[in-house]
Amino acid sequence: MINATDKTSLGINGIDAALYSGPKTYFFSGDQYIRVTRGDVGAGTVDPGYPVDISAWNFPDGFGANGIDAALYSGPKTYFFSGDQYIRVTRGDVGAGTVDPGYPANISAWNFPDGFGTNGIDAALYSGTVTYFFSGDQYIRVTRGDVGPGIVDRGYPGNISAWNFPDGFGTNGIDAALHSGPKTYFFSGDQYIRVTRGDTGPGTVDEGYPLPISVWNFPTGFGI
Repeated sequence: MINATDKTSLGINGIDAALYSGPKTYFFSGDQYIRVTRGDVGAGTVDPGYPVDISAWNFPDGFGANGIDAALYSGPKTYFFSGDQYIRVTRGDVGAGTVDPGYPANISAWNFPDGFGTNGIDAALYSGTVTYFFSGDQYIRVTRGDVGPGIVDRGYPGNISAWNFPDGFGTNGIDAALHSGPKTYFFSGDQYIRVTRGDTGPGTVDEGYPLPISVWNFPTGFGI
């Protein structure tokens, strides 16, 4: 697993985290982020004035100093994961919102199976009544509401091979996962795929993927 901290130290680029937020999508890479206006499908348009330093999110001191590993939309709440810590933020579709009292907290509060996420989470995916977490070559499915850790479903963790990614995609893990209505986007290194699926299960990778993340027209130097 290569988390945001490791990627920074190794000089590896790419997307660290992707956050669905209604008509907006936020992408995080290193100490920067961008906001994109888009629908369920396609790259959309990067909003003027981006990229911006992630300090604009007013994270607690020390949290996310080396980047964000995963971001999770969860209704009126957003969860950010960095190393062995996480925070919960109350916000709307746009803007940083407010970090809830008592955070950061240790990710052990999520009651992940033994050994899963010990070194951090690679990606988190909102999917209606369930949430998927990815760490290295494994993933888990969690049944939960908008707030709190919920309960890890029986039979997990499973190997990410269950998602039937194209050959070679995600071999070293998933960098980011993005809920986008009936579509899910996965990012790994300099590539991404689009998957058609429901709330549960892997779905089907759309034809023509993987593609380079350059298709998203990120600002020069961001995530590439």
